[in-house]
Amino acid sequence: MLGDDDALGPDMLIKMDRLASEYSDPDCLYVMAYHYAYPGVFVDQPSGYLCKVSNSPLFEAELPYMLDAVLARQHAVNGLRLHHSVSFNAQHFIWRRDFIKTGPQPFFQSPYPDYFACFTTMASGGRILVIPSAEVLIGISKNSFGFYFANSREDEGVAQFLASDVDIGSVSSGIDGANEALEFPGSHHYRSWLIASLLARKYLGLIDNCAESFDRYKTIQLYGIAFEAGYSRKIDSTKLAKIGKMLKKRERARLAAMVRGFVSLRLSKIATASLASYGISAALSIHAAPKIYPQNLIDHSNIMDAYNFVHEQKLADTTERTVQLLDPRDRHIEKLTKLLNETISRADRVAPLEQILADKDAHIDKLTALLIESRSCADRVPSLLEGLADKDAHIDKLTALLLAEYGRTDRTTGSD
Repeated sequence: MLGDDDALGPDMLIKMDRLASEYSDPDCLYVMAYHYAYPGVFVDQPSGYLCKVSNSPLFEAELPYMLDAVLARQHAVNGLRLHHSVSFNAQHFIWRRDFIKTGPQPFFQSPYPDYFACFTTMASGGRILVIPSAEVLIGISKNSFGFYFANSREDEGVAQFLASDVDIGSVSSGIDGANEALEFPGSHHYRSWLIASLLARKYLGLIDNCAESFDRYKTIQLYGIAFEAGYSRKIDSTKLAKIGKMLKKRERARLAAMVRGFVSLRLSKIATASLASYGISAALSIHAAPKIYPQNLIDHSNIMDAYNFVHEQKLADTTERTVQLLDPRDRHIEKLTKLLNETISRADRVAPLEQILADKDAHIDKLTALLIESRSCADRVPSLLEGLADKDAHIDKLTALLLAEYGRTDRTTGSD
C-alpha cells in the first residue's frame, strides 16, 4: 500500500516477481525501505534527507529468506504489546491477492490500518519472504500524518488523515480494562496503535491477559505528556491541570514526578529535544534501534529526485561490480596471453606426436603378430609331446628286440 508521496524503487516489480517465483509464491513479501523527507518537513533538517533505514532485526541479513512462522508470530505479539520489533508501515509489504481474500475482512482496519494488517499478517502463520535490501521509498511530506506528528500538530493530522468512525464501545467490548485504557489521556498516535492492537487481538483470539499491555500503554502516555509539559513546554500548566483531573491519584503522582524530571533535564541542557525523545523511546523499548544509512542526495524537491538518485546509485553499483570482476585487467590479460602461448606450443608439438603415435601403432601390430604366432606354437605343443612319447615307446620296443636278437647271437656263438 503506497501513498502519493511514496515510490517504488528502480526495477522493484521485476525483482519482486522474480523472487516470488523463486520462493514458490509466498503469501507476503516484507522489504526494507528508504525514507525520504521532503524539504520543509523537519525543523532540525529543513532541507530534507534520503536514508536507507534498517529498522528491524529481520533486515540484518544479506540475502532474501523465508521468515520462521514462530518468529513472525512473536513479532506480531510484540506489536500488540506496544513494542516495535518490526516496522508496521504498509509500504514494506507486498501481499498475495489470495492471502488478502482469506484474511480479515476488511483487510485494513482501525485508524492505523497498516498496523492492523501487519499484526494479522505476522501472526497468520503464512509464508513470509523477507527481502533485506531497500526496494521502496517511503515519503514524508507536508501532506502526510508524519509531518504533523513530527511537528507536534497531532490534532490537525488526526483530523485530516486519521478521522475514523471507530466504535470505541465495539472495540473494547469483551476485553477487560480496554475501555479505561482508551479513555486515558495522551497521544493520538499511541491511542490509534492501541485500537489497531485491540482489533487484531479480537481477530486473532488473543484477548486474554491484556492488563500488562494496558499498564504499559498508560506509562507510555504519561511519559509523552510529561515530556511535552516539562521539556518541550508544548503543554502549559492549564492543560496539564486538566489532564491531571482525568487521572487517578497514583497516576497524577507519577506524572508530577516525570514532569519534574524533564524540567531538570531541560535546565541542564545536556540533551536536545530529539535526543530526549529518543531516550524515552529507548528506555521504554518502544522501537527497535534502527540502523540509518544517509544518502548523499543534495539538490531535490520531491520523491522523484530521490528515485532518480537511487536509480543512478544502482547503476553505479552495477558498474563497480562489473569492474571488480574484470580487475586487475593487466593480470587478466597476462593470464589470457599465457593460455594462448600454451595453445600455440601444443600446436607445434602435434606433428611429432602424430609420428610417435604412428610408430607405436606399428609396434603394436608387430607385437600382435608375435602374440598370434606364439599362441599358434602353443597350440602344437600337446601333439608334439604326444609324438615324442610315441617315439620313446618305439625306441624302447626296438631296443628290446635288439637285445633279444643280441642274446640269441651270443648263445649260437658259444655252442660253436
